[in-house]
Amino acid sequence: MRAPQVGQNFESFVIEEIIKGLQATKATRWDYYYFRTKNGAEVDLILEGSFGTLPIEIKFGHQTVLRQLTSLQRFVKRHNLPFGIIINNSNEVRMLGEQIIQLPAGCL
Repeated sequence: MRAPQVGQNFESFVIEEIIKGLQATKATRWDYYYFRTKNGAEVDLILEGSFGTLPIEIKFGHQTVLRQLTSLQRFVKRHNLPFGIIINNSNEVRMLGEQIIQLPAGCL
């Protein structure tokens, strides 16, 4: 049995690693934020910079089912983005949907 906050801790860890990685590149003029609508739809991390807009959802599990990615998919479509990223504990990089790329946390 895992602690109730393990998902939140994993999410925080991944976000910190991504931000540290961006800071290490000396890239300038980028920003990050959390996205949430009035209806409760959310995306864990939105990166914006010269590279464009990159929405990222973070899940602790090894597999992520498409219904868990509804907010991410809607964000991608609403902002006419080429793709969004899901970071989880899987072992492989692969497409989970037409515009959703799965990246293992180990790739960070």
